[in-house]
Amino acid sequence: MIRGFALLVLIFATATGRATASDEPSCASITDDHERLACYDRLAAQKAGTPAAVEPAAPANTNAEPQIGDASLPAKSKVEEPRHLQARIIGRVIALRKGTKFKLDNGQIWQSIDDDNNTDEVDFLDPVVTIDRNFIGHYWMDFGRSAPQVLVKRVQ
Repeated sequence: MIRGFALLVLIFATATGRATASDEPSCASITDDHERLACYDRLAAQKAGTPAAVEPAAPANTNAEPQIGDASLPAKSKVEEPRHLQARIIGRVIALRKGTKFKLDNGQIWQSIDDDNNTDEVDFLDPVVTIDRNFIGHYWMDFGRSAPQVLVKRVQ
């Protein structure tokens, strides 16, 4: 009776296409997330009888130096970053309202999220700004003039 039950379980596992215990440890021992996922995808494709079309994704460039605002980007929430940045905004700044985007000369794009909705009209051409991260993780853009500081977030 027990042998019959064990045989039935073995037949069912084989018929449903489940990976055997000898297949999975080879994938489980891979430390790189992308390669491990690709290994399991290849196993699933083999079980289905189709060629594996999934190639491992190229890992992100981890050698790049952290930049201010990296932690606010979606995929980089646990990044040690500088607390201070000085850069130049490309172009003319005429308003500091919520939603205004600022493109910096280093390629970063920041957006005002300040609820104060500063209605101060300003007229700065290619201004140099300082962005500082405070102790709770907010970023403040300072124009260094009589303009108020603006609460910003990095969007790119």
